[in-house]
Amino acid sequence: MRTFRALRRDTAGTALIYVTLTLPVIIGFISLGADAGLLFYYQGRLLNTADAAALAGAAVIPDNDGTLTGTKRGAVVSEAMRFARKNMPPAQHQAVLNGGDVEVGHWDADASHGAARTFYAEGNLPQDAVINAVRVSTKRAQANGNEVSLIFARALGFTEFGLSAGAVATSEPVDKGCLTAGFTALGIAEGGSQNTILDGFCIHGEEGVKFGSQNCMEGGEDADSEVIISMPHPGAGLGNGGHELGSDNEVVSESMCNDGVYSNNDLPDNVEQQSIADFADDDFIFDLDYPAGDSDHVDKVRAKIDDLSGSNPWGLTPIFQDDYVISSDSTVSNQLIISNSKITIGSNVSLNNVYLLAKENVEFGSDVTIGSPDFCNTQTGQVFILAGEQAKFGSDNHMNGR
Repeated sequence: MRTFRALRRDTAGTALIYVTLTLPVIIGFISLGADAGLLFYYQGRLLNTADAAALAGAAVIPDNDGTLTGTKRGAVVSEAMRFARKNMPPAQHQAVLNGGDVEVGHWDADASHGAARTFYAEGNLPQDAVINAVRVSTKRAQANGNEVSLIFARALGFTEFGLSAGAVATSEPVDKGCLTAGFTALGIAEGGSQNTILDGFCIHGEEGVKFGSQNCMEGGEDADSEVIISMPHPGAGLGNGGHELGSDNEVVSESMCNDGVYSNNDLPDNVEQQSIADFADDDFIFDLDYPAGDSDHVDKVRAKIDDLSGSNPWGLTPIFQDDYVISSDSTVSNQLIISNSKITIGSNVSLNNVYLLAKENVEFGSDVTIGSPDFCNTQTGQVFILAGEQAKFGSDNHMNGR
């Protein structure tokens, strides 16, 4: 009896019993913790991939009126999927993003079209909303046939687990500068003296910009819309993407352009470093793979307008002519003129809602009014001029931008 009482009081080895009983539970929690870490890792990868894919797709959204062509929509989807594959290669993860999981639509950040911070898919856009966003959903899930395989949790009967992540990225409409209203030359953009340039008008010369003296351009703190002078290499010389400017060119508010006094600031703030490639996209009418003046420029213009079957972006019937001359003392409006050589404009001419595209030069005289002074309010009277070689304008011209 004494032996049995001593055995009852003896607690040696008790811990081993508890450990033996709880060890499966401990192993189970450790296993779940390891698999949970694996799932957190893949969730992070999916989220990063969704962000990258959405941003890539949004980057190729074109300016639009709320609709996209099948080609443009396909480009958005293709770019999003390409970046998804780069971030999570199919060889290791299979396809984490399918075409059906890429949506284009409108992201309303500030409730200007509906509810704040809301994505509206294409086909369900609020009135007047443009397509400015891409929403994607990346998955390692049963639907894609690539669920995450668990390791330790198999002991508890869990073999696979599905994960997904979503992201929305926006792309605000791109200011295309000279491709909206202004002069764009694949060669040199050259102007005379005493021109008045207002309302965001843009002058770009791929080989440089040259001005005479006493030109007034809207700009500065009091300007409603600053004029832009752009070129690829502002510090270089003319012909190499730089500039050559005369004296007493000023950048002032519009009201000061007619005071007869020149501020002599010589355009220090209006010169921007830009290449035409910065605001040209796949729809650009000249082929930038060819040098200025190449015959393929006009061939591409004609083919593009033919593809649009008369419904070109400007809604105008194109006029083709080798050398097009606009005589002095005339008014030209609502025309799309494409020249296989050059376009010449006389003096005392008014241009409204006109698009001039020339394989070689576009040359202006003096006293030409370009665009409508009320364009910013009416959205009418836009003038866009593109020269495959040089764009030249004389003196005393009045240019109004977008």
